[in-house]
Amino acid sequence: MGIRQESIDEVRGATKIEEIVEADVVLKPAGTDSLKGLCPFHEEKTPSFHVRPAMQRWYCFSCAEGGDVISYIMKKTGADFTETLETLADRAGITLEYDNTHKQQAPTGPRPQRLREANAAAAAWFTHCLKDRDDSQAKAARDFIVARRIPPATALEWGAGYAPNHPRATVDHLRGQGFTTEELVAAGLIAPNGRGGHRPAFRGRLTWAIRDATGQVIGFGARRLDDVSDWGPKFLNTVETPLYHKGRALFGIHLARKPAHDTKTVYVVEGYTDVVAAHLAGITTTVAACGTALTEEHLTTLHRTVGTDGLIALCLDGDEAGHKASRTAFELTQKVGHTRVNIVSLPAGQDPNDILVAQGPQALATAMTTNQTPITAYVLDAVITAGPAGHPEASDEDRIAARDQIIPILNRIADPTLRESYAHKVAARLNLPPQALATAMTTNQTPITPTERPQRHPQDSATTSGTIEREIITALIHDEATASWATSQMGLTPQVFATSTGRALMSSIITAMGATPTTPWPARLESATDHEHHAALNACLCDPTPRAGTDLSEAIRWLMGEASARSVTTAPITTPQDLNTLAQHRKNAVDAGAL
Repeated sequence: MGIRQESIDEVRGATKIEEIVEADVVLKPAGTDSLKGLCPFHEEKTPSFHVRPAMQRWYCFSCAEGGDVISYIMKKTGADFTETLETLADRAGITLEYDNTHKQQAPTGPRPQRLREANAAAAAWFTHCLKDRDDSQAKAARDFIVARRIPPATALEWGAGYAPNHPRATVDHLRGQGFTTEELVAAGLIAPNGRGGHRPAFRGRLTWAIRDATGQVIGFGARRLDDVSDWGPKFLNTVETPLYHKGRALFGIHLARKPAHDTKTVYVVEGYTDVVAAHLAGITTTVAACGTALTEEHLTTLHRTVGTDGLIALCLDGDEAGHKASRTAFELTQKVGHTRVNIVSLPAGQDPNDILVAQGPQALATAMTTNQTPITAYVLDAVITAGPAGHPEASDEDRIAARDQIIPILNRIADPTLRESYAHKVAARLNLPPQALATAMTTNQTPITPTERPQRHPQDSATTSGTIEREIITALIHDEATASWATSQMGLTPQVFATSTGRALMSSIITAMGATPTTPWPARLESATDHEHHAALNACLCDPTPRAGTDLSEAIRWLMGEASARSVTTAPITTPQDLNTLAQHRKNAVDAGAL
């Protein structure tokens, strides 16, 4: 069964594309009904990604990708059309209607919206248990929060809760809220117990609600409240679900994202209480990975949040595990192409929440904002100081051994100027001839370069910004009434356009005007346009400055005069009368402003 077109149109009409995109991209006003930001699909320094809320369209003028809200989610998540539409329908509370025109079956399994509702219900239940239960472990959870110098009200604002140490309490409560076993399993809230029944995913634990960038609960992080129970590891997170992906989720991103964008700075810590502690210290741009090391997806999200010239500051332990994590983060930063990454050196053996407990919020703010080292320098120093090459009595063999360890790191630096600068510093520190180090680097060269910026698809002049044809087509695509006026009153036809793209889009406009008017104008245009010209269509839909009024009339007259002159100059001249006719047409074209 296929989804009926009426349902597709209803979902499109009920979804605001800017709200969907803002979960990934920080958008800023860029003219009337136009927003722009850094493209989420390629690395760039200058924003070229535009969203037109009124048109419900997005387009990147750099990589020439664009479409509506459905195509955006499909490209972002890899989901197919039906999955994407079902997700948006759930989000909007719309029941999709299916027909029998296709063999595709109606969806099975829990709807994404039900999973979001189940997580929200679980968060409310855990919060209630933390506040109101009288058992010893609920009290232990409350005592833990107080001991970490987190005010109870603040903890609740951050989604703190308590998962009861009972085999049935959470399961029965959520089922009582109307959720099915299938929905609760899919949301990662319960799991099979091996005896034909189900157990709670979290039991006898302090929980923290993990939210996406829009503030919706997508999963939980949990900490065991004792060291003797057998209910799994000390720290536990929601399993992978359709909503929760630990390699992508960032605890605190819903609160940190806007201030991080505004200040061009984001801090990354290791624990949930560390995030809360940092915010209590006034560093409201702090987030944490959720039960995993930083991933490329995490860094890509942070890169787009703070911008290419923004700062990502990583608070890592100063032990061996911290050095290993810094090396991994260094590798990822080179792949992502973000050069402004610092390591925050906290006092040995202390994390941000430890500092808050021992010394207070001001001391934590000072510790996090000072003693920062660029990640490349930090990683290189860690290699040198870890071995004998860091000691004054180091032998030549020690220094050569350190050189061999460092060369792969130097060659991973994507920026050539930065690579050369650090090579000189390393040579000086190891007391090596700079040219000898440079030669060794060339011999062992395996540099990483950031993901290449996609090139624009070859396009003819109809889609080149500033051309008359592009401006006319853009004006007609923006407004159906203007398109009707141009064809009926001005006599504009596809043949007037000199470029193949102009002719194709003008034909699409005429076809769309004859389609069922109940379908939105942009959707009719998209249906009437062949795949080859979709990029040009979306570019015009997202252009924030279409011509209008007298200016548009003059442009159309200019184009028609140019077409008239073009048609005559290509005709054969065999008689004196042909020459006179050509001269007259050229005069008419000049009068019209075409020549």
